[in-house]
Amino acid sequence: MWETIASILGKKSFDAALAAASRGKTTKGQVADFLDELKTNALRCELVLAHDADPREEGRKLSRTTYRHLRAAGFKFEKIKKGAIPVYESTKGTDVAFLSGKTLDEALANASERIRELETICHSSASLKKIDLQRRFANLAKRLAVIIRFISSRRN
Repeated sequence: MWETIASILGKKSFDAALAAASRGKTTKGQVADFLDELKTNALRCELVLAHDADPREEGRKLSRTTYRHLRAAGFKFEKIKKGAIPVYESTKGTDVAFLSGKTLDEALANASERIRELETICHSSASLKKIDLQRRFANLAKRLAVIIRFISSRRN
C-alpha cells in the first residue's frame, strides 16, 4: 500500500488541486498547508506501520489544524476536487469501500474523526493494552490513501 501512496503524491496533480481550490477567498497558501497536512499525516501512519515508530508518539503528532481552520471558515473542499470518489478496484470489498461515492468533504470529515480519536487515545495517560493502535493507524492510512489518490487523479 505504501508504494501506492508514494506514487500518488505526485506534484503535478497537487499543483492542479491548489490552482483550482485557490480561486475565491481562500488563499493558495492555506490550501497548500492543508494538502501538506494531509500528506504528513499519511507519512506518520507509514512510520508506525512500516518503520516501527512509536504509535503513541506519532499519534500525538497527527494534525487536523489546517483542516479545521478551513472548515470553520466555510471552505468547500470540493473546490480541490469535484465529484464523488470513484470505486477503485483496490478498495472493492475492503473496509474503505464505503468511501466510494462520497464527496471529498465527506471523506475528509470521516478521516478527521479518526484522527481526533487517535489524538485523544494517544494523549491519554491510561493504559493502552486493550487498544490496537497498529490497527487504528492502518485504518487511517487506508482512508488517507483513498483521499490522496482521489485528489491526485487527473479528472476534475
